[in-house]
Order: sequence, then C-alpha cells, then structure tokens
Amino acid sequence: MDKEIILKVIDNGCGMTSDVISGLLNTPYRSAKQRGFGLRNVNERLKMHYGVDHGLSIKSTINSGTSVEVRIPFRLSENAEQKLIHRGNS
Repeated sequence: MDKEIILKVIDNGCGMTSDVISGLLNTPYRSAKQRGFGLRNVNERLKMHYGVDHGLSIKSTINSGTSVEVRIPFRLSENAEQKLIHRGNS
C-alpha cells in the first residue's frame, strides 16, 4: 500500500446533517443552493489529479462538531528521491 498524507481539521461547532455534507461535496453546479463551490471544486480537483481514492471526506455530528479530512498520496520530488538514493549508496 502506498503512503498517504492525511490532513484533518476538526471543530467542536454545531455540526451538519448528512444532507448538508452531501450538498457540499456532490450537488451539481447548476442546482447548487449553496453560495459557493469551494469544497466541491477542491474535492473534484484532488480526485482528478490523484485518483478516486483521494480527496475530501467530511464527518459530522449535530451538536458535537465536524471533521474534514484531505487525503493525497505521499510522493517525493525527483530531486528528493535522488538525494535518498545517493545517501543509500554512500
């Protein structure tokens, strides 16, 4: 299994229903009732760039809070890989 970077933001606010979460990530642009498209746009771009196993996930409990998780694959730049290979051969 490949390594991943997982960024998680958690709050202790009022939470959201599953319908609100679904609307934030899945509502088509033409029928969106929300004022913005930020989370959906970020999620779609992450999935396009890294694949369907990556992107945003939101978990929330009413009166308890919300967590938003961002999953992307861990990848070293070519320069960083070369440095690691060079160190291994020293």
